[in-house]
Amino acid sequence: MNEYKKRVLQARNEFRELNFEQEKELFKIYNDSGNKLIGKILNMTDSRTKTHNIEIYKIINEYRTELYHNLNKTIENNIFKSSDIQKGVQLSFVDMIAPDVKTKDALKRTVTKISSDSVKQLIAGEYYKDGKTLSKRLWNITGDNGNKIDAIIKDNIAKGANVRELAKELEKHVNPKNRITPKTFADGIGGDNISYQARRLARTSITHAQTETLIQNAKKNPFCKGLKWNLSASHFSRMHGKLDICDDYNGRTFKPEEVPLQHPNCLCYFTEVLEELDKCIETMKSWSNGKKNPAIDEWIKPGEDKTSIKVTTPKEIQTKINIDNRGILKKSANKINDTIIDHDASNISDDSIDIKDFVNRILGKNEKTTSSKITLSQLPKEDYENILGIINESPKKVKNKMFKYAEKVVLLNIEVKGVNRYSSKDGGIYYNLNRDKNNVHGKGKYATLFHEIGHLIDKNMDRPSMKSKVFKDLIIKDTYDFINSSKSSINIESDNEIYDIIKAELESDNRYHSVADIFGGVTKNKISNVRFGHSEEYWERSGALERETFAHFFEATIRNDKFKLENFKNIFPNAYKEFKRMLKEE
Repeated sequence: MNEYKKRVLQARNEFRELNFEQEKELFKIYNDSGNKLIGKILNMTDSRTKTHNIEIYKIINEYRTELYHNLNKTIENNIFKSSDIQKGVQLSFVDMIAPDVKTKDALKRTVTKISSDSVKQLIAGEYYKDGKTLSKRLWNITGDNGNKIDAIIKDNIAKGANVRELAKELEKHVNPKNRITPKTFADGIGGDNISYQARRLARTSITHAQTETLIQNAKKNPFCKGLKWNLSASHFSRMHGKLDICDDYNGRTFKPEEVPLQHPNCLCYFTEVLEELDKCIETMKSWSNGKKNPAIDEWIKPGEDKTSIKVTTPKEIQTKINIDNRGILKKSANKINDTIIDHDASNISDDSIDIKDFVNRILGKNEKTTSSKITLSQLPKEDYENILGIINESPKKVKNKMFKYAEKVVLLNIEVKGVNRYSSKDGGIYYNLNRDKNNVHGKGKYATLFHEIGHLIDKNMDRPSMKSKVFKDLIIKDTYDFINSSKSSINIESDNEIYDIIKAELESDNRYHSVADIFGGVTKNKISNVRFGHSEEYWERSGALERETFAHFFEATIRNDKFKLENFKNIFPNAYKEFKRMLKEE
């Protein structure tokens, strides 16, 4: 067995270990969340008041939100680990055949870039026909988990169960050790343990991450003849003597662009069919000595530019604010998707802006300063480059505005202890960079900076937010349309009760801060997030609602924050459309 084959075998063992460790991680996540859920149920009273119902809703929502964030973090991390395992195989091949250090370094950059891009496409949903992101799939799964728990609680309360009996019944479903049988669950809940779908997604994701990393590198590798399908060692025992599509594929070699997608839970794997190692080494030496080989030229090309592997990490992924896992606040009365133009930066061509020109012409070179009054170019280098990356990837409409008014962006203080703010009187922004870049409040990295820049741009555009004849009315209309459709969907007449339910959802995740703040402006803080937002006195000021909404919309749009943008699309469809119209003016 040569060194390359040993490395392939080592990678296979590493992948099996990763799969095993992931199972343990997911078990712990579900076990810990389940224990917290049951503990909160046991601390409840046995009352049957509406307040009690709201408390149950909060408990379920907290359970779902915690599951979502922990699962997303764990699975995404393991996807990168899985890709790195396969990347290691590709890098070892490069080590064996590269004729010199320069070529080796360039090829390693190629492999690293291809591997990184492959995984990010997988996470962002570009790998699957339905286009669903990893985050969206997990949000759906944890929503289903919440629905099942809600159904169990309703069923047991209807039967007169007390909190101890309810907790005991829930334990059967939320404990990942338990297998549910038809005798232990209500109709429609399903027979699988509540963690099954997430575990299946996790296993499938790391398998596809490894496979896609292999496929994309194989497409570039001139020495790859194809990819061979191999059955997992456990295939026959798992199938109990039966056959499936994997048996048909076993041993077949596919062209990289024709490799079939492994089915969910599939543990089969691919290996590269390569030229003989000695022949690969000889070919690389000949190329190094001047013999033309376009295939090698094409392979090495992406790695020649040392900046080529700087791939921007995807923004946080979208989720709708479908409050209550029963969907009680999902705005379903009107089809609103058709009223919103796609705002994903990847779908917007931009042939009028050159980021390098912008940097050189407007922001200048990154340089340190001892003054408290600084421009963006005088921020610490890492922050400066991160901010440029966000701007460069933003949709064209907001990017154009950013470029036009970039010279106006002055940071008067970047170590503010209190409230961040833009002061038109002082001509700049008071701001805490450290809190913002470290995402201390969970709003998103640099969200506060771009919110304040939104205020600055609104001011320098001569306040389109306030001059619009319809913007304020649309904000108010969208808000109350959402509230009323939510009341109708769960048959609630009391404003205060629906306010409490919406408020509970908005306080469950700090990324809802923008929605909570706008709701606070419309309802005079009857709906708000106590951790963020503005005072009732502030909302009495003329134009406050319009200005804040403009800044929130600007921040989410320039950062291409899919979570926030999906919420704006769902909750403020008409106001957001007016915001985009305003950006076209001037």
